[in-house]
Amino acid sequence: LHSVGCKQVANPSTDKEDNPGKVADAAALSVVADLLGMKQKELEAKLTTKVLKINGPSVFSKRLTRQGSTYTLALSPEQCGDTRDAVARAVYSAVFDHVIKRLNQTLGAGSIAASDRRSIGFLDIFGFENFAFNSFEQLCINFTNERLQAQFTDSLIKRQQEEWKREGVHCAHISFPDNAGQIELLDNSKGGVLALLDEECAVPKGSDEGYVSKMHTAFASNELYCKPRRGKGAALHGGKPGVVTKYDALQFIVHHYAGEVQYTASRWLEKNRGTLHPDLPKLLAGSSRPLLASLFAERAAADETKRATVGASYRSSLRALSQTMAATTQHFIRCIKPNMEQRPDHFNGQVVSRQLRYTGVAAVVEIQRAGYPISYTHASFIGRYRCVAFDKPELLAMAQSDPRQCCAGILEYAQKLAGDSAPKEPWLESLLAQVGATKVWLRAEVLN
Repeated sequence: LHSVGCKQVANPSTDKEDNPGKVADAAALSVVADLLGMKQKELEAKLTTKVLKINGPSVFSKRLTRQGSTYTLALSPEQCGDTRDAVARAVYSAVFDHVIKRLNQTLGAGSIAASDRRSIGFLDIFGFENFAFNSFEQLCINFTNERLQAQFTDSLIKRQQEEWKREGVHCAHISFPDNAGQIELLDNSKGGVLALLDEECAVPKGSDEGYVSKMHTAFASNELYCKPRRGKGAALHGGKPGVVTKYDALQFIVHHYAGEVQYTASRWLEKNRGTLHPDLPKLLAGSSRPLLASLFAERAAADETKRATVGASYRSSLRALSQTMAATTQHFIRCIKPNMEQRPDHFNGQVVSRQLRYTGVAAVVEIQRAGYPISYTHASFIGRYRCVAFDKPELLAMAQSDPRQCCAGILEYAQKLAGDSAPKEPWLESLLAQVGATKVWLRAEVLN
């Protein structure tokens, strides 16, 4: 369906806005019509026009054809492209949901009681995306990554805190890095990036420019959001003066946990609405293909204008996923490519570093640094650092009878020997080091 391009019916005697669009590739349209089980002429008409009912005085436009109180509006090439994309997304989404439903039925998911917690789930996590041109799709994918990174961070911190609790180690003073600010910026229901997009979609004369302008005002003091420097859009669109002005007004930058991304909000309102002209669900429901007709039968009978936006549905789905994950024991696998050329025995440091940052592995290091990144069992610590207290045989004699006290004694004596090169405050009292039930926990400054 995406191969069915749209072109403009050029007429130099009329305003550009009055020039309608038409299908550029009739052969591709013929194939699509056959696959969808409908007549080519009907599909072409619905992709290039829409029916409006206008109450009040007559409206004049060379793209409008009137029949009583009903007008047929010939769509512009951009509107034709939006309609084509909306149909493609709707068909893909409906078929995808159908396949998942059938898979669950085949695997017997419906026969498992809701109270039965014996289940294993596999989640293929999106990759963080940052391209030269980032649109609504990249925002959704990166928002997903923010949510899953928060889940990953919470799980990691929870496990670490549980171990410290078992060890009797104090951890209330430790502040862990997180991405709560990014999630608040994107998902705040009363004024986040996605909520403002839904709000602009509901405004009668909402526009992409108006949406970005509202964000610039709302997030002026938010350090995770900023306006790009004027002129950056030129490099993305060939440097044409007219295009530069247009895209500069649509750009904004979000500082994600993995790095900053510049987005261009071109046609975001249309993408977010996710609705079809009322005639399109009816057309798809009338398909000669039984599966396609059944998938759109309910939608054809419903009020298309009352459907939730794409962003709202996506956020709701992510919250449900987060709740499901929170009720499970999670294990994470990170796959790292050594290079992008699929060459053996070739390690590209920049490629690997970027993947470590984008998959949240670098955040793990930050979390470890925030707490106690170095730990030894009592026996390992005594075996490694007993040389510090060779002149204290009475201290080393406790290695078997009271290893915990022996470790504490070695730490205190080591600080005394270190003199001015060590942190001044007492290591154990200031919690730079702690001796737990089975392990010794050290901050990096103590080890150094």
